[in-house]
Amino acid sequence: LWPQAERAFTQAILLDGRFAEAFAYRGLARNNQQKSAESDFVQAVNLAPGSAHVQFLYGLHLRLNEQAENSLTAFTTASRLDPTNPAYAAELGAAYERVGDLVQARQWLLRAVDLAGGDARFQQFVAEFDARYPPTS
Repeated sequence: LWPQAERAFTQAILLDGRFAEAFAYRGLARNNQQKSAESDFVQAVNLAPGSAHVQFLYGLHLRLNEQAENSLTAFTTASRLDPTNPAYAAELGAAYERVGDLVQARQWLLRAVDLAGGDARFQQFVAEFDARYPPTS
């Protein structure tokens, strides 16, 4: 349904050209159709640089485009702007894993579990991480 999502967010942009999240979501829809989305994300970040949600979506875009270091920066920004969101913490953990910082990766995954009140979905992320990187003690 990515083409329909792209059209819907284009309509939202036409209604309000200052709707940063619409640009970011249209960019994500374009990413998932293997279309260029960079201009949508530039617009979204320019419109709302202090939006944790826009930074989070930008991090997803960068990850999809295999820009691990830049996605780490975006997820760090999202987590700094909204330090209580477990999804942002989990994505930050995954980003640290992608750049090879396994200590930070596990710490952020554990933080996500804490922020989520022990939610089993976030615990599963830690279990999968530990299965990939068993402790060496």
